Amino acid sequence: MLSFSNLPPEILLKIVSLLELHDVARIRQSCKRLQVISQDRSVWDALLAKQRLKYPVPPWLNPASSSSVPLSSVDLERAVLATHRVAQAWPQARPVPFRVQPRQGDMLLWLEIFIDRWLLVVYAEGLAYLWDTVSDPMAPPGSLSTNSRIRICAKLVDEHENRARWTSCAAQVSDGGEKLIVLLNMRPTTKPYCCVYEVALKANSSFKLLTSVRLNEPEIIRTISFHDNILLLSRGSAINLVDISNKPSRDILVLSPYSDDLEDMWNATLELRVFHRYVFVFKARSFEVHSLDSLLNTTQHEITATPISQHLFQNTTFREVKVSNPTQPTVAVGDIFDIQFQVFAYDVLQGLFHYSIRFQALPEQPPHFTITLPGIYPLTAQLASHYSRLLPEPDLLTPSPTPTNEARHAFRSVMNPSSRGFVSAYAVGSQGRRAVWVERIRGSTTREVHVWSRPGTTDDETIPGEPPKEIERIPVFSIASPDLRGESMPLFVILKLNQAEDITRCALSESMGLIVLGNRAGELFMLDVDA
Repeated sequence: MLSFSNLPPEILLKIVSLLELHDVARIRQSCKRLQVISQDRSVWDALLAKQRLKYPVPPWLNPASSSSVPLSSVDLERAVLATHRVAQAWPQARPVPFRVQPRQGDMLLWLEIFIDRWLLVVYAEGLAYLWDTVSDPMAPPGSLSTNSRIRICAKLVDEHENRARWTSCAAQVSDGGEKLIVLLNMRPTTKPYCCVYEVALKANSSFKLLTSVRLNEPEIIRTISFHDNILLLSRGSAINLVDISNKPSRDILVLSPYSDDLEDMWNATLELRVFHRYVFVFKARSFEVHSLDSLLNTTQHEITATPISQHLFQNTTFREVKVSNPTQPTVAVGDIFDIQFQVFAYDVLQGLFHYSIRFQALPEQPPHFTITLPGIYPLTAQLASHYSRLLPEPDLLTPSPTPTNEARHAFRSVMNPSSRGFVSAYAVGSQGRRAVWVERIRGSTTREVHVWSRPGTTDDETIPGEPPKEIERIPVFSIASPDLRGESMPLFVILKLNQAEDITRCALSESMGLIVLGNRAGELFMLDVDA
């Protein structure tokens, strides 16, 4: 009788390619022939394809990514195993974090990880650092991963005589994926200005100044459109487009058609993103989409632009918004442009809101988008019964499908008391598959680090009529302040020491599981998974 191991190699290879990772690990221990079969590259290509459906994988393992690199069979197997270990350890308790010594600055302004590897740290006093956070199991071929988490790849020091204070920062990876463009707002004694730097994403790099642009008013830098050489800034609810290709630069101030002084105060712009030829504007109480070409084609200095699509959020005033990268290519196929991304919005009084947003621009049809609310992490005992229906104002919008989900009776009247606190910092992964936030329990100095993951790649659309789900609370690390009550020091000194330890910034490498925390005193802590 023919045994399983005596089957033709092509049949064995087909069977083994259908197995899960733990089955492949078992079957390779049965005999030498199956061990050789299990080492074939096609087996691990199939396992990696399955992982992409369940977990975030490093961008350099995605063939569609500009940062992808060819892998040998050994490197591929190592990466698949590391991805599995990170996924298993992601919701588990973290070991003691690595504390970066010495401290690099005093006032932490910006903290973010790009391509799940490159950490940008910016301090308001005029310091910027680029770190390589790659770990050995996940390292792409040719990278120097030994002691990489204590290696600085580039450093920027503002050595101006009257050192300007950096007031805002933004950064994004260039179209080729090889450089990071860093935008820094300066506010000296005279008029404010914005500096545009670039730094190569590699070891032993340096920051290079590309241009410096004077600004008419103090504004918050948000993003840049490489194709148009346009800086996008915000002031209140208005956005400002600065053309840096012209000398002198041309400013276009874009106002909302219904904005007044009071609305401008409550509906401030929180985030700007440019996807293809559209500007996505995230505000405290609304979400808008503008045509970039329409904004740039104006000859006026100040315009009142009606968005081509918009949603108004009811019963919320968001203070901060975090946006993932689009999960689909941001390049139009023919006349069709279709993207989807994840958004975490924070309302100080009510909690974190996870939105899934899909935007479509179809031929001979008005562009429109669909917003669903898959989950809420509540920070209050009760929510309004008709909470955030996400209904748009029909007289302000082009036709757009109305989301069917409501938060009607979203939660029970009594919530878990331990979930009541406030979020001091949070981050969402670039793929929108994982998120992290730091919560401080009310009435306590304890800070808890919570993690979240979105299983699978299916859309996060809720069933029509079903309320959003409560986001599961998964604490993985607790930060306790030192008990200073027995110390003989003034109360204001004790409060100052406690405030200095507040976590104000965090960054996430979702495929590697690395969480970077920054406190008010400018210290950095790297919280890794125990894989």
